[in-house]
Amino acid sequence: FKLSSDPYTPTETTEPDTQDTTEASDGFTYGDVNGDGEIDIRDVIMLNKSIFGKVELDETQKKAADVDVNGIPDASDSLIIMKRIVKLITELPVVAE
Repeated sequence: FKLSSDPYTPTETTEPDTQDTTEASDGFTYGDVNGDGEIDIRDVIMLNKSIFGKVELDETQKKAADVDVNGIPDASDSLIIMKRIVKLITELPVVAE
């Protein structure tokens, strides 16, 4: 946004960033672990709870969480989702070459 002479009053707003993610043919979005349509910290928390055995993910959630497509939702997927949230990467899944 652009600030006016009063630094606490924005004069122009910008549209939120659209997410450059990949929706799989199975109807889920990579990174959207909780299935709410957003990729945010709640997805990371849910994945981390799953890793530590506090919640169990269903098959769709496991596929959405497996953003490195290695077949196992794990801590590396959690880190990748965090990188997507802070815009260090723009597309999911991330496939190692």
